[in-house]
Amino acid sequence: MKRLSQQTIAQELGVSQALVSLCLRGKRQGIADATYERVRAYAQEHGYRLGGEGMSAVPNGLATVGYLLRKPLRIAHGSNFFHPVHQGMHDQLREHGLHTTFLGSEDEVDVSALVQRLSSDPNYAGTIVLGQVEMGFLQRLAEVPRPLVTINARYPGLCHSVQPNEVEAADLLAQHLILLNHREILYLGSEQPSAISEARLAAFQWAARKHGLDLPPARCFQAPWSLRHHGRELARQILERQGRSFGSAWVCVGSLLARGVVDELQRQGLRVGEDISIATLDDSPAAAEEEPCLTSAGTSPEDLGREAASLILNEGRTRPTHKIDLVLPARLQARQSTWVRHESK
Repeated sequence: MKRLSQQTIAQELGVSQALVSLCLRGKRQGIADATYERVRAYAQEHGYRLGGEGMSAVPNGLATVGYLLRKPLRIAHGSNFFHPVHQGMHDQLREHGLHTTFLGSEDEVDVSALVQRLSSDPNYAGTIVLGQVEMGFLQRLAEVPRPLVTINARYPGLCHSVQPNEVEAADLLAQHLILLNHREILYLGSEQPSAISEARLAAFQWAARKHGLDLPPARCFQAPWSLRHHGRELARQILERQGRSFGSAWVCVGSLLARGVVDELQRQGLRVGEDISIATLDDSPAAAEEEPCLTSAGTSPEDLGREAASLILNEGRTRPTHKIDLVLPARLQARQSTWVRHESK
């Protein structure tokens, strides 16, 4: 049964949301016995499991899940990945009457003060960390007696994690390019210190070996970061270095980098989806938000956010003694940017 939110219960019973919150937390001082029992009985009928001091499921008094970004990201920066991840978190938590709050970025928060504040907040339900952070930083966050989940990074035994299946994504994309008759493939990665960047490179190198593709180091290129302007510059450098021997398909570590690559290729008169194929190893909105739409293989960022929120909710119900590392499936989205290569090309 889907639980109603505190706001909905308050509206249905004609009482304040604050009063509903107090009743569900087992706080009855100053509340008429009849009202207290009516609120709790109605909540129990609509999906809540109540104990002597409130709910034994995730208490509705636990209203907030905090999230942090890895350095150097800021919430004000446009993010091709973390915004849809947050949307998935928000949607999942909202269904259970909780909401998200931004706690800051790894390099801008006083972690000692944050741990103290979160530990003493009776309405705090748990923390989600988006991206790879320093071990010491995460160890401090783990001191908060609430569930802790990381997205796109794994810290075995310390906290829960939710990760994309980079191996499956690379395998799907390699198979797709082979079916389109592409054998001369370049890989465009990133030097950014990210577990995801490293995992995608390793996964595509493995997929290339598995399917008999030749991917020597000379065909692997690195941008300083995986942003759009880095893609433009990297594409320009490759074309200058390779001349007309630039391969028939380029695989990019992410969609923003791929968008910059497409910008530069088109500026130089190359037709993406005809003269050259471009694909990306993620499943983010940037892949399909403008023409040409990019062929992509990856895990839905919204699904990553939803699963991270579910781990917070589930630990509130079961209090598991073990930590869970989830790897979510990838999918292939074949779009305009890849084409069937003919031998005459």
